[in-house]
Amino acid sequence: MSAIWQKNLEGSRRVQLLSAQLEVRDIPQVFLLSELGPSANMDQVPVLSQIFENPFSSWLYGAVIQTAYNGSQPTWSLNGWSFAQINLSSISETSMRPNPNMNASREFEPLSLTINVTTQTSAVRGRIECSPYETLSNSSNWLQVWDLHNTSFWNTSANPEEPARGYELLSVMSLSPEMSTTTYASLARLTCCANGTNGEPGLSSIGYWSMNSNGEIAIEESDLGVATYNFTVKWIVGRPIAQQFLDLQADPHLIWQEPPSMAALNCQPIIETANASVTIDIISGTVQDFSIIDDPKVVTSAWSDNFEAHNFTNSTSDISLNVTVSYGTLFMDALYNAAHCASIVDTGPSVGLYDADEDLSDRTFNFRLPGLNVDYMSYAMFSLVQRNPHALLDLTTLQTVAKDVFSTFFQHYASTNVTLADGGRVFQPIGATLPFGLPPIYNSNTGQVSSYQDTDVHTNTNRTVEAVVHTPVNELVMSLPAVIICLAILAFLAFIAVLVYFPYAAYFKGLPRDVDTLASVIAFVYDSPKLQEWVAANEHILNPGETASQRRKTANSRRGDYSNLETDEDRAAGKGLDEVTTGLGFFRGEQGVARWGVELEPVVHANPKHPYTALVTREYE
Repeated sequence: MSAIWQKNLEGSRRVQLLSAQLEVRDIPQVFLLSELGPSANMDQVPVLSQIFENPFSSWLYGAVIQTAYNGSQPTWSLNGWSFAQINLSSISETSMRPNPNMNASREFEPLSLTINVTTQTSAVRGRIECSPYETLSNSSNWLQVWDLHNTSFWNTSANPEEPARGYELLSVMSLSPEMSTTTYASLARLTCCANGTNGEPGLSSIGYWSMNSNGEIAIEESDLGVATYNFTVKWIVGRPIAQQFLDLQADPHLIWQEPPSMAALNCQPIIETANASVTIDIISGTVQDFSIIDDPKVVTSAWSDNFEAHNFTNSTSDISLNVTVSYGTLFMDALYNAAHCASIVDTGPSVGLYDADEDLSDRTFNFRLPGLNVDYMSYAMFSLVQRNPHALLDLTTLQTVAKDVFSTFFQHYASTNVTLADGGRVFQPIGATLPFGLPPIYNSNTGQVSSYQDTDVHTNTNRTVEAVVHTPVNELVMSLPAVIICLAILAFLAFIAVLVYFPYAAYFKGLPRDVDTLASVIAFVYDSPKLQEWVAANEHILNPGETASQRRKTANSRRGDYSNLETDEDRAAGKGLDEVTTGLGFFRGEQGVARWGVELEPVVHANPKHPYTALVTREYE
């Protein structure tokens, strides 16, 4: 019978209207600065200082934990897509219960801890399109060849005698006649990290993502967020000499005995938005599933404001400056500069973004280990290829993992620390506008109002959305084939019971009690004198050696004289044995008391004049 019921996981569905409060940002973020950076990065450095000092920077940790250590994805996001949050607190407790209109013949057990909501909302993601560099096959574009015995540059007395010739990574790589990038996250010279063992150079890897710019000089003079926003993904593998070489100014240099191998990609960031149907856990905010319901569209407003300065007051005692930055620009600049954020935050804005050598004490958003010097993005790529440094030298593999890493980092950037009241870096309250009275953008070169000005964008985002509340339940369902089989078996058993009971009811209904123990059997025969006499009289069947007189004497001593029932000749010949039958009914025992039990039937081979026969005949009548 247990096969009739099956336990299935079903869901109760209820429809409810919810209030949408967020949308993808179309106005830039506004930062109020009280101090300025160096002239080349007057607006950028203070903004980045606020970003890295703020807990919002935790998105960098979350992204590398997810990619490198299989960590969890942020709430309201999945597989690179981030979704505008909707206030689910308005879903009533009644909506979480199973629908009473569901099939009443079924039994349900609510699983209240796994309630999902399906609704439509805005979605955004970041991705990249990459292509390899052809110019990097010429190592002179990124390697400096040194004569290590040149005493006019090197402190030969402090350096190893061998080798006489070495290679060093340039601070700036020439990508094309018009384009270049830095080897490190900034213009600083790389000095880490060799991996020597017993004086022999070991395998080392270096990986940093860096922005592209129009020429080497342009990098030194321009802001980091240039118009193209393209960047370079680099991965370098080789065997640098463990001991650093010193020049005459005592500056350290990381020297390679043989030219290292390098793979690099020119990547363009793209931010897209779309409408999505999202199924989310109401308790944890974890996205269970989603589908993009229209074609993703490229967002241009993500790059509209590149640290745009608005009119400000400048006096000896007060500096007040408003800077607007689009979320795509801020994301890329934070990504590039995270690896050397200490030079931005700790040293103050008067120092800027560029140092002579990399700061080895800055380990906030990078990994510096023996044989490994990488930023968070490169470490994530390294982990995705099972920490195989040579795997990333393959351009196809490098491009595949770089796309995954970029999408993951943007996912955490967009989805971390989002509030329904204020939004976040990528999301804003529906219909948000720029602050009232925000001064116009001015041109830092001319000191005049810029031709480009921020404007409020009026969106058509719906403020009310329909949501379907799914309450998973354990449903007990009857199996139709099992029911049919069980009913057929029950019908067959009922038919057999009727067939057996009614024809033999006359035999069964006379039983005053069950016959299920040895005692109940003895109770039927213990006071049946005729039956016991017959057994005693026919013991010659069991004991042939006993004579007829001995058997008669034994029988007479036990039960009295019943010899007239059969003659010795009949018993000797065995006559009547096959015709002797017993019956169930009332008769008188030895004490003359009527009782119910088993006794020889009085009509079979019985003397009609025998008092027992008359007794039983009267009892039966």
